[in-house]
Amino acid sequence: MSGTTLDPESELIKRETVGILIEAVFRLSDENAYIFRLFIEGFDEKMIAELFETTEMAVRGRLNRTRKFITEYVEHKNGDGGGPVFKKDGVGAV
Repeated sequence: MSGTTLDPESELIKRETVGILIEAVFRLSDENAYIFRLFIEGFDEKMIAELFETTEMAVRGRLNRTRKFITEYVEHKNGDGGGPVFKKDGVGAV
């Protein structure tokens, strides 16, 4: 049987990380979540801009803010602070 088998601790960390990423995506606005989903499914910025009747620059800005939010959310959940997106109560959204 080929493939990589993770030790139990690595598997737990992987599952927790996936869970945190899913939480972060659910905190996005509906429109930003949809743009992010289209992008990770292979749509380029030009195609997304056409769908939303906006500019590529606007899509690029939304994707950059979304990536920053997700990164900071994961850091926050891992106890690394989380950056300025998070307020005192630890809740933020893009």
